[in-house]
Amino acid sequence: MVIGLENQEETDYLMPLRCMSYDTAEYEKQAAQIGKEVRNRSGNRVTKAEFLSDFTQDNRLTPCVTVVLYYGENWDGALTLHDILDFKGIPKEFRDKVNDYQICLCEVRKFKNTEVFKTDVRQVFDCIRYAGDPDKLYELIAEDPAYRVMEPDTYEVIAAYTKTAELMKVKSYGEKEGRIDMCKAITELIERGRREGLEQGIEQGRTAGMADAIMELLEDLGQIPQRVMELIQAQDDPEVLSRWHKIAARAGSVAEFEQKM
Repeated sequence: MVIGLENQEETDYLMPLRCMSYDTAEYEKQAAQIGKEVRNRSGNRVTKAEFLSDFTQDNRLTPCVTVVLYYGENWDGALTLHDILDFKGIPKEFRDKVNDYQICLCEVRKFKNTEVFKTDVRQVFDCIRYAGDPDKLYELIAEDPAYRVMEPDTYEVIAAYTKTAELMKVKSYGEKEGRIDMCKAITELIERGRREGLEQGIEQGRTAGMADAIMELLEDLGQIPQRVMELIQAQDDPEVLSRWHKIAARAGSVAEFEQKM
């Protein structure tokens, strides 16, 4: 059997015609090969009809099917050829004579029985299913040992189809002996996001005109108190900035700073 795979991120409203064309092309290819073999036969080994058909009575084509893998949220397109044909004004008895063609559609985000897969296709499909639910996705990755020994190309497919470009930036953190530990990579991604968010907040605070005393105080503290984090998050509020600026400027020690806060 010949199985073709068609990957779709968006709905194609002509998909029944496309799939029918793919399958027809495959059958034509097979028939052409058989035709060469029939024409090469000599004598009475083929009948006149077989010779003219380039196909003997006993020849058979190999079955083929095109499977459409859809990675989007909801397929709202046609599923059969009849769905895109205009039958208005045509009597039913004639409509029934028009051959239909049904596509084989697999909506990845709705495919729940992933246990049938014995390869990393299962992990890829599961990640795509939960791409819109970060908590469920992280729980899935943390509990399934398969995510700790992933092939690089599988990791890249997951990063691409879950629209998580950041995963590629931390790919090296999880690499070990030609494989990738996705849990480790995601952990690094989260930690890096926290660091970058803090650095960005501090830099924006400088731009907003906070006193250097706050920055020096943060260094003395060795860690960022929750209330300082609140200050960074409230940096767009001029009144809050002004009040915290005065507190920081008057603070003579860490203890006094935290008390005044």
